[in-house]
Amino acid sequence: MPRGQYDRSQMRKAVSDEKNETASAEFFPVKVLRNYRPMGDYRIITEDEITKERTYHEPPDLNEDQDEGIELQLRAGQMGGVPVDEAKRMISLGIAERADEIAIH
Repeated sequence: MPRGQYDRSQMRKAVSDEKNETASAEFFPVKVLRNYRPMGDYRIITEDEITKERTYHEPPDLNEDQDEGIELQLRAGQMGGVPVDEAKRMISLGIAERADEIAIH
């Protein structure tokens, strides 16, 4: 490289990698209208009826010792947290509706 110039492609790649890591760590709350198995990582959301406080739970792990009848999907009417990109796709296809504070109030 000539003096005073730098390789911008390396900088762009590093910035895009950082964006992908932060986007995958965020979960967007949705209410599932049909049974659905999320493509990637997800959380199950429970809400306390009195305080309206939400709790995020890890989905159950399917171990070799457990019965294979455990389904790793979100049931219709259940709330779950999925990555933002998947939430956008689910909402656009009519599989889920928003369950965040903006949609509730």
